[in-house]
Amino acid sequence: MKKFFLIPIMMMLTTQAHARIYLEPYVGFRNGSLKGDITATSPSATTTSVDSSLSGASYGGKLGLSYMIFAIGGDYSTGQLNEKDNSAGTKSKSTYTDLGAFVHIKLPILFTVKGTYIFSAKSKDTDAESTGKGYKVGLSTSLFHFFSLNADMISVKYDDLKQSGFIFSNVNVEQKTRHKDKRWTGLPLCLKLASLFLKNQL
Repeated sequence: MKKFFLIPIMMMLTTQAHARIYLEPYVGFRNGSLKGDITATSPSATTTSVDSSLSGASYGGKLGLSYMIFAIGGDYSTGQLNEKDNSAGTKSKSTYTDLGAFVHIKLPILFTVKGTYIFSAKSKDTDAESTGKGYKVGLSTSLFHFFSLNADMISVKYDDLKQSGFIFSNVNVEQKTRHKDKRWTGLPLCLKLASLFLKNQL
């Protein structure tokens, strides 16, 4: 994953060309699973197994720099997930927030390979908050110049849990999800064309 980030960074630093601003808002759907074990030491020593199904809407955006076939920058994603316990059948909701650094490499066959290192992942429900790290890899294809369809595989490992009245000695829970969305990759150019059109009308 680190080498995947180093290639476009070195290309931008060693060339004389100017990089362009990269902006990519997106909205989509996320579904998958949450599995692992949580060990508490207070108020009593217990180990709880986690096995849940996840689904829900998501939205976010990417902001960075692009040069030739490369793009690098920051990736922000959030949304609310519906969680169903596969053992007990109970349902709940949680809000997640992922913050990371991304790199894109555009292939010559209308596809783009993408990777994001998620250095801050948070998941909150009514009385608990989990934090961790992870990664996201995916592929996108452009249907039009400003519009693309994307599919991502996301893996986040939560290793810290805070909940009032409990002390946890071990948290090992992994969230694996699939993410499909629609993105607008030419927003800066669209805004520029809109401003030129309005200027000519005045």
